[in-house]
Amino acid sequence: SDSPTCHRGAAVSRFKRQLHSARSLSGPAAVPMAYVIARTSLAPGANFHVALARVFGLGKPTALQIAEACGISKDMKVKDVKESYIQKVTQHIEDNYVVGDQLKRSIRENILQLVAIKADRGIRHQHGLSLRGRTHSNNSTAKKLRHMDMYDTSR
Repeated sequence: SDSPTCHRGAAVSRFKRQLHSARSLSGPAAVPMAYVIARTSLAPGANFHVALARVFGLGKPTALQIAEACGISKDMKVKDVKESYIQKVTQHIEDNYVVGDQLKRSIRENILQLVAIKADRGIRHQHGLSLRGRTHSNNSTAKKLRHMDMYDTSR
């Protein structure tokens, strides 16, 4: 009955009891608030401009410009940014940029317009072919890797 699993199990349960008693004494654990911009949640532990670059349509340089324009240091973490600054960033993005679902919708409409006017690019979109050259060896790879669901051209 003195097997290693038994001792390990006892240690784990003792650890759980200590953790539970510590939590009950200190009250509810302080969980950092998860901020969401353009339906993208920002990771609390990341630098703000790096987390902001995860929003569809914003790259790292643009995210850094937005953070500086709203008065957020490039060394500041998301969990340290106040709610008022998040609202300022959200308003700045809405006023000056097309991001997220709105950008995806715009891209899709542009592709559907190319298909409707039967442009060469539209036809190649419809058939899932590469659009800008790469016709010999890479074309088969482009066909396999092409994600058609975002650009669903069947109306």
